[in-house]
Amino acid sequence: MNEHSIDTQTCERFDGVQDKRKRIGNLDFDTASHCVYHLTVHVIFRTKFRRCTLNNKRRDFLDQALREIALNSDCEVIKFGSDEDHIHFLLRYPPTVVLTSIIGTLKSKRASALLDKFGSV
Repeated sequence: MNEHSIDTQTCERFDGVQDKRKRIGNLDFDTASHCVYHLTVHVIFRTKFRRCTLNNKRRDFLDQALREIALNSDCEVIKFGSDEDHIHFLLRYPPTVVLTSIIGTLKSKRASALLDKFGSV
């Protein structure tokens, strides 16, 4: 028998397209009609001039905001971490989306959401 277990589950994350997720070993792979992919990237956003302005309240808000923005952009935030002067997260995205446009969207919408909630920092 094969040493890798394959488990296929349906997942409706991407605009009504029925994608499936396969688990091979300890990795989850997404499948589309003619491809199998596992695209993740480690993203780091830092504050301007590395100022220590992120307290716990702002970090929790950024975590929720980034997850919502990513889901609206057909992506998924897998892990989120932060410090007083930066945030970092693991982003999973499909091959149909351009990474630079996703990062630009995340940065702009995150900044405007933070400005609306907390004002000028």
